[in-house]
Amino acid sequence: MSDKTNAAMAEFWNGDGGTKWLNFEDRLEASLHVFGDRALACAHVQAGQRVLDVGCGCGATTLELARRVGPGGRVKGLDISTTLASRAKNNAQAAGVSNVEFECADAQTSDLGDESFDLVFSRFGVMFFDEPVGAFANLRTSLKSGGRLVFAAWASREQNSWVAEPLQRVAKHMELPQAPPADAPGPFSLGDPARLKNLLGEAGYSEITVEAFSAPLVLGDDIPEAVHFLMNLSPSGGAISAANPDQEILERIAADLARMLEAHQTRGSVAMEASALIVSADK
Repeated sequence: MSDKTNAAMAEFWNGDGGTKWLNFEDRLEASLHVFGDRALACAHVQAGQRVLDVGCGCGATTLELARRVGPGGRVKGLDISTTLASRAKNNAQAAGVSNVEFECADAQTSDLGDESFDLVFSRFGVMFFDEPVGAFANLRTSLKSGGRLVFAAWASREQNSWVAEPLQRVAKHMELPQAPPADAPGPFSLGDPARLKNLLGEAGYSEITVEAFSAPLVLGDDIPEAVHFLMNLSPSGGAISAANPDQEILERIAADLARMLEAHQTRGSVAMEASALIVSADK
């Protein structure tokens, strides 16, 4: 692997991407926990285990893993973003959790130690590798004999209405940037189950299972909050940021998204259907 491996993702997550994630931390954790919980259920975490949490973000899954492994276990949270790894450490200290540690490092290339972990876990943190076979092989090296890899990754864009429908609305008001190839590093790069199984097989894993899992993704407590989320953090927000439209166009987009979201408003929240893949594999 070259010295520039994953350089674009490192720049993004240590810049605007990490800052925006931090700004939306509470909303993201409230929205994503259902997918993390499903992956955790498949992980069958045991007391005393050593666990690596890849792409740990602000540390919510790391702290839950720490609770499950108990005082006799240990969890390491790994993230490529200094911003997010620092927040995760602060969150752990505030919660009084001591059986965790955090490191800012690239799981694709960093030396994670041979046979160091019983479980490698990730909630939406493994879709950004630009050399996925090498990255998953590196994670496999860190697993003990009999260890497992378990993660959640987004299904394809087309299967996620919270992505596709807002982008259609935005496209009415401005030209969208060209969509990246389906296998390019990004949220939906592992959305093809067949390709995903092939990648993990090439990386040396066995007993690979891929389970489709869908649930409502809460975008906000009300329509204004949901519009703000869609215009700033989701793929539609990325398209808007790249195009940098004037204020009049932004206002038209916001109004159009608000109308779209009326059909997705329930008492106390605004949510759209989201689809993920829950993946497990043995070393």
